[in-house]
Amino acid sequence: MTTSSTPSALGTGQARPRLHELTITDVRTPGEYASGHLPGAVNLPLDQVNGGLPEIRQAAERGDLLVGCASGARSENARKLLAERGVTVASLTGGTGARAAAGHELDRPAVCATRATWGLCRVWNDQGFSHWPTRTLHDAGDDSGSGPFQRGLARGRLDRLFTSPHAARAFAELMTGIDPA
Repeated sequence: MTTSSTPSALGTGQARPRLHELTITDVRTPGEYASGHLPGAVNLPLDQVNGGLPEIRQAAERGDLLVGCASGARSENARKLLAERGVTVASLTGGTGARAAAGHELDRPAVCATRATWGLCRVWNDQGFSHWPTRTLHDAGDDSGSGPFQRGLARGRLDRLFTSPHAARAFAELMTGIDPA
């Protein structure tokens, strides 16, 4: 936060009227974040806080920061970690659990509003995707069915997939069902 007189923790009642003026970071996992988070919060898991330090410092220059989690434990750890690095933030006491218990709304991404829709989309993606590696591996194996050009093209695709960090990440996200968007 921007001043040293700012409290190191804010209760739900203290934070609620200030949500519009705070930069809020939820330090839970993406799945936990998707289950419900403070309005306007961005997700930066606790184990990635060090990597997000430049952006956190920029946000601190613009205004006060609040970190939250489910119970307040991880957000307090994040607050201490950031304090050690010279960034003052407040932790939400009791986390989203306390906010929900007080009867306040939590935001949820649209994809989590209907898990059945998300599941169906994943099934379609999996079915469509499963055809691609099967065909590519088949074509890369021999050129009797599709010719040497198709074999070379398939092997090139596989080489790119397994040597490019970006392609490997996209492949892993697709296989695990993580939506990078």
